[in-house]
Amino acid sequence: MLLVSRVENADMFALYFLGKPSSIYDKDNPDWAPSQKLGYDCNKVKESSQERYNRAQERVEKRRRSEGAIALMELSKAAMEETMDAGVTVEELNCKACQTDITSEYFTELIQNEETLKKENAALKEQLKQNSLSQDSFEEDNDKVLFYTGLPNWTLVLCIFNFVKDLLQSKGVLSPFQKFLVTMIRLRLNLSGRDLGYRFGGISDSTVSRTFLHVVDVLYQRLKPLIIWPNRDVLRKTLPMDFRKYCPNCVVIIDCFEIFLDRPLNPLARAQTFSSYKHHNTVKYLIGCMAWSSWSGGCKECGQSRRRVGPPEMNSLRVKSVKLNLTLQVKCHVKGFPTPEVNWTKDGKLLDTKNMLKLNQVSYEDAGQYTCSAKNSEGKMEAAFQITVTGPPEINPQLKNQSVTYNSPLQLNCSVSGFPKPEVLWTKGGEDLGKGNTLIIHQVRFKDSGRYTCSAKNREGSKKSTFWIRVTGIDGGWSEWNSWSICTKPVRGIQTRGRECTNPEPAYGGKHCDGTRALLRECSNTSICHEEFPLRFKTKKNPSVGGMEIYTNSSWQKLCTSQWDEADFNSTCMAMGYHKNGVYANETWYAERENVSETSIYQSCTIPTTCEKNLAKKQQFCKVPVRLNGANVEYGGRVEVFYKGKWAKICRKGWDFDDVKVICRQLGFEEALAEFISSDVKDEGIPFVMSDVSCKGDEPELASCARVDGKLNISRQCLSDGKSSQALCQPMNKKVLDKQELFFDIGSNGELRCSIHNETSYAGWTINGQRANSTSQRIRTKETGELFIYKVQLSDAGLYECYKLEYVQFYIVYVNAKFTENTLDNQTLTADTSGIISCSAEGEPSPQISWSKKGGNSLDPRRFTQVSNGGLHISPVKPEDNGIFICTMKQTKGANRVTSNDKNILVTVIISPQITKPPIDQSVTEGHSVNFICRASGVPTPTLVWIFSNGDFPSDISQTDHDGESLLELPSVTKEMKGTYKCEAKNEAKTTSSSATLRVYGKFNDNDNDDYDFDDNDDENKGDDNMEKGTHMKIKP
Repeated sequence: MLLVSRVENADMFALYFLGKPSSIYDKDNPDWAPSQKLGYDCNKVKESSQERYNRAQERVEKRRRSEGAIALMELSKAAMEETMDAGVTVEELNCKACQTDITSEYFTELIQNEETLKKENAALKEQLKQNSLSQDSFEEDNDKVLFYTGLPNWTLVLCIFNFVKDLLQSKGVLSPFQKFLVTMIRLRLNLSGRDLGYRFGGISDSTVSRTFLHVVDVLYQRLKPLIIWPNRDVLRKTLPMDFRKYCPNCVVIIDCFEIFLDRPLNPLARAQTFSSYKHHNTVKYLIGCMAWSSWSGGCKECGQSRRRVGPPEMNSLRVKSVKLNLTLQVKCHVKGFPTPEVNWTKDGKLLDTKNMLKLNQVSYEDAGQYTCSAKNSEGKMEAAFQITVTGPPEINPQLKNQSVTYNSPLQLNCSVSGFPKPEVLWTKGGEDLGKGNTLIIHQVRFKDSGRYTCSAKNREGSKKSTFWIRVTGIDGGWSEWNSWSICTKPVRGIQTRGRECTNPEPAYGGKHCDGTRALLRECSNTSICHEEFPLRFKTKKNPSVGGMEIYTNSSWQKLCTSQWDEADFNSTCMAMGYHKNGVYANETWYAERENVSETSIYQSCTIPTTCEKNLAKKQQFCKVPVRLNGANVEYGGRVEVFYKGKWAKICRKGWDFDDVKVICRQLGFEEALAEFISSDVKDEGIPFVMSDVSCKGDEPELASCARVDGKLNISRQCLSDGKSSQALCQPMNKKVLDKQELFFDIGSNGELRCSIHNETSYAGWTINGQRANSTSQRIRTKETGELFIYKVQLSDAGLYECYKLEYVQFYIVYVNAKFTENTLDNQTLTADTSGIISCSAEGEPSPQISWSKKGGNSLDPRRFTQVSNGGLHISPVKPEDNGIFICTMKQTKGANRVTSNDKNILVTVIISPQITKPPIDQSVTEGHSVNFICRASGVPTPTLVWIFSNGDFPSDISQTDHDGESLLELPSVTKEMKGTYKCEAKNEAKTTSSSATLRVYGKFNDNDNDDYDFDDNDDENKGDDNMEKGTHMKIKP
């Protein structure tokens, strides 16, 4: 028995003492025990105990190493200090005589490792703080608070925790705050117990479960009083609008839902909680909530309102209309808990973060779509609406006066703002030009000058912008310089070159080119002077007589031409556009000289500008070639002059018989016959280059007469008239027996008698160089030699020749001039427009028309222009143009006969009506009286007429007119009278109008009235539709 007992004891000890025996003093060892077995099976070691032991051992070893490192660092530091105190250097410490293996590098490495460990330790602490779920990690991170707990900020979390912490158990692994936090996280994120265990230091699932159940019970006990269920009447009063409409008796919204739970161990509980369609054990809940809750109560512990948690709710916002420059306030009524964050945006741009949006001095830029968005932790809601800004039209920028070049395109833009969209109308001097923001004139003419108005109108008002358009001519520009002329002499000759003002050519009164048109330099057959001098021809009344001047030493100085020959004079005259012996070719003139060298060697030279006194007074004379062209005879036709290398014509302004004498003399004829030949002289469209010729009659040639040369100097009257000067000279190869001048009126009968005709010798007749037509019924010749004209016409004027062999007899037939029928004694023009006073005359030669105004007032050429038919164009017409204008008709007929007649024309300037006091919009309640007043000005005084948009006026409406003012009285307003009342002002110039709207409100409590009420009470609940500052608007129900 004893042996057996010993064997059993041996087995027992063998079972206990497995592996290395435990130290009797190592109480931290999980295998340590004060006795043997004590009724437990000790052959197994729990896995958790083994892990706990290993962790303890690791902590001991880490602490031992850390303490050893710290001790070693302190020893090394002390040793270094003693060595330094003894005067031992670092190099000496490194020597072999130091009797130690520790060097300074080793200590330096230890110090660096220490600094690195400190930094790593601080970074790990910060990272641990961020990743941990401690109280410190939540204090400054509201996003973290919202994510883990669902509460908006740390203050509210701390408030609720302080409210319940006195009931939370303080014992256990977790602190009271950690227990509260575990519960909030599980409620918010529905994390499993094991997940929460890992997050809070490795606690077990059971600890998490016990903590959750405990804290939930505490929250229920403490927060239960915050849940208030109002009575039925209160619930109905706080129902939302949609519930009031569709479910007015609703007091509670109920719902049933299930929550999965673990399988209970109790069979009865297992059976009661099992869901056949979920195939799982669940807990079933029935929940009820109010449709609307605005209840709140004080909470002493946290200072927060007790509200129902939920997403934001807000009222709907309607389209709003506000007048320009007023103040608009719109409130976004937002509810929800936690308190939502409100943002106002327009087209995605943030405007404000308050419930009330306020727009001061509303402009058109404020119109658009606005959005009020509310957001909290439970959700987000938005409400959008449209704001329209109404206001009278504005024209910005204002249109300004403009100068436009003749014949150029013109586009005028009238930039108009306003709502409703204004209607834009263009007018010129009261004449409608069209509608739209843009007015286009493709080719501007002088008649387009005047005052223009852009008018914009909508129901809120009207606006005008008035400006002037002035049509100007085309300004000239210089062409390129042409080639130098050939040197005039082998020694001390000259060369000239020129350019023309043709790029572009000035037209319609445009500015001439600025600068010199010709250059001059000295030359010889072997050299050319390097210096060029601007050249001009200084003349007075006669442009062919004067002195050549060059610009040198900053002034114009007269050239000394005492050593010049004919070639020099011709060269400079040709540079001025005149010509004698030279030949034009390719726009360059060349002197007809031989043996001229083309060698060009630049040298320094000067042009003489000083002469003896008697030589300095000598004038240079530049000739003008002339010819007759365009007729059937060589001794008559259109007078043409050769100027600047081309043949051109002379304006007939001032042309008379004395001028014809000079032309005939220059061309070699014996004498002049008439200042015209006929009305059918061909005009080949050549330009005018000369006008205002004033010869005395005894000059040898045209170049000796006073005149105006140059295309750019031709008056607008000549250009518009288009008729050139004519001349009829006595032929040199005929014997003229007689010359007679005959004068006939239009429509009269004329008879011409030929004295060289007798019974046995017949003579023939030619009319303007053509044989008389024997078959003509209106112009017939008789056997006795007479020529008979039946009912004289303008075309009958001209040269009639009765001839036989070399003998001829001339008859010059003139048709007396008279005013035409469209020249009225009384004519009317409209102020601020362009107009024409008509005056025309007919006769042959064509009479010349001139204008003046009675009273001696001169006519401003900037406003008054004579047109081709003789009329006077005025732009713009002004009120002071009232009065008598004198149209003078002048006709020259031969050497000694000039007739002149005046026509007095009474011009009346009428002024378009302008509404100076337009009717204004009015609003009135039924039964009250209303008056509309309209006042207009104009000459003559305009007539005022009222037009009602809905048809005829009711019988009790009266109209009273007096001196340009009209009063429309509505004694007792009815609904049928609402509408638009238009006042039209009309006189001979035009008709203009202005309208006003009458709004008729129904009587108080009238259900048909759909207008607005205004409440001056500044209640924020009435601020949704605030249209004006301090005024709230609401729609009547």
